[in-house]
Amino acid sequence: MHIVVCIKLVPDPDLPAVLFEVVPEDNSVRVATEASPVISPYDSQALEAALRLRDEEPASNDVKITAICVGGAAHQKTLRQVLALGADEAIVIHQANLHELDAAATSHILATAIQTLTKVDIVLTGRQSADSDAGLVGPLVGEKLGWPIITLAGSVKRQKDRIYVTRSVGMTTEDVALIPPGLITVSHEIGTVRTASLRDLMRSNRKPIRSLTLDDIGLDPSAVVPLQRVVRRYRPTTTVDCEFIEGADDEEIVTQLVKRLESEGLI
Repeated sequence: MHIVVCIKLVPDPDLPAVLFEVVPEDNSVRVATEASPVISPYDSQALEAALRLRDEEPASNDVKITAICVGGAAHQKTLRQVLALGADEAIVIHQANLHELDAAATSHILATAIQTLTKVDIVLTGRQSADSDAGLVGPLVGEKLGWPIITLAGSVKRQKDRIYVTRSVGMTTEDVALIPPGLITVSHEIGTVRTASLRDLMRSNRKPIRSLTLDDIGLDPSAVVPLQRVVRRYRPTTTVDCEFIEGADDEEIVTQLVKRLESEGLI
């Protein structure tokens, strides 16, 4: 079984908000630090789901996991972590001006690249990314591949030739069976993800990271056209008006406070 996990690298969401700034010239977001990008958390859970599928039959050794992302040379360092966690290979499709890509353009690149790989059975993605939170790329990739799509998976298991998925639907769950090929988006209900040891990180240097261009996957750059354009990205401004209520004693202060709140329609 060949499993492809789509990975998006994002600015570390745990960084303080003051370190993020918007570049008004192109509406991109810049991080005022040398911190490397991190794997979007939901994509880490998609990778965990792939690793668990392989763990179910460790003796068979018939599961290959390929991680794929759209990025640049700076992404290769972070992709080493994906290999350290257990992926067999990683692929970076180089694309300039990443901030200009929307879900339609990104999914077109990923789907085209996946079609060039040797017999892919399952594609796993996170339910959404940690930066845009759109949740569109996964389903769009499945649509472009013409495969059945299961979203919001909280559990992914394999039995013979079928994949069984438990997905979250509001306050309930739903069990779905999938005969590959198909695409599954993975949610946080998958649970805790594993971490890589120093030994795993060292071993990851033996695994390949392939760098591809759009030409390598047979995609004309003119065909990668975003359908969405960000008109303006900005940090919201907030104002705080603070008014001190005074009085002769606590009772008078409370009385004035209640009257003021009533006048403002707050109580």
